[in-house]
Amino acid sequence: NPDKIQVISLLSTVDGHLTKEKFQQILPLDNYEFYICGPSSFTQVTYSLLRQSLGIRDDRIFAEAFGPSALKREPDDNFSPPEPLVPAATTPQHVRFAKTHFDTQWEPEKSGSLLELAEAHGIQVSYACRLGNCGTCVTKILKGSVTYATPLAAAADIEDAHCLLCQAVPVEQEVLELDL
Repeated sequence: NPDKIQVISLLSTVDGHLTKEKFQQILPLDNYEFYICGPSSFTQVTYSLLRQSLGIRDDRIFAEAFGPSALKREPDDNFSPPEPLVPAATTPQHVRFAKTHFDTQWEPEKSGSLLELAEAHGIQVSYACRLGNCGTCVTKILKGSVTYATPLAAAADIEDAHCLLCQAVPVEQEVLELDL
């Protein structure tokens, strides 16, 4: 999906060397995966900058060196892989939008995310990126549970009993009630 990837090319002779400040200027949000490609010295310097200056987890950094690879990875302290995601519902699910007093059915393969379901029924939801990066669509879950299509969205730092509507789908349950 072209909306989910952004390629940023920098030429050090024109743009200068990468710095913490340059990364923060180019990428104001911090929910990214990084793909580094270049000579091994560039790859190592960029990797170290991401790890040490910006605190990016090792599992979010991918690298390919021109010529022999010499990338020395640093293991994450206290890192454990995310728990497997709960499967999405495979049958239609009752969804209640509490504030608007609207009930509908979410249908696998048809309804998409909970944001798309809300929009399809004219329910106004704040959102910005639709990728789970910005957090604008965070919504309180009043009853029930959701899961996510990607582990990246599931790992987002949001409050308990809340979800990212743009990435969330219901799990098998009686009713999912959202504070919308």
